[in-house]
Amino acid sequence: MKKQFKAVLYVIAALTVICVIAAIVMLKVVSGDDLFYMDTKLGGFYVASYRWVCLAAAVLVIFWVIFWIIRRPALKAAKAARAAEAAKAANTTNVVGTDNTAKAAGAPVTTPGSPDTSNKIKYCAKCGQPRPADKPFCGHCGAQG
Repeated sequence: MKKQFKAVLYVIAALTVICVIAAIVMLKVVSGDDLFYMDTKLGGFYVASYRWVCLAAAVLVIFWVIFWIIRRPALKAAKAARAAEAAKAANTTNVVGTDNTAKAAGAPVTTPGSPDTSNKIKYCAKCGQPRPADKPFCGHCGAQG
């Protein structure tokens, strides 16, 4: 997310918290006998505005619920993509050379001289390019092995 969008979300979150707290306080003050013993101007303000504050708090809470429902699949997909990329990076760290074609194709990864290289792609010791297992010479640089 962009910085401006995050800043807007932080402001909306702060307004939500303030609105919910104000709605709870105003609703407590308006209900019961406390309203009869309160200052006239302050009591009049609470009576006139507590419904609007409760409505604003409800709208903001509903906004966050809807925002969470909409963003949750996107966040899960991004998390899965990061996990897949990390797993792919962990599998390709032992490759010698700079060729990314074998890495991108998802080919099995080996290092030259590793014990189990019979069914995996072999790489040229000089340039690091993948070479066919049946040919002793590299097709890219011509070096043997």
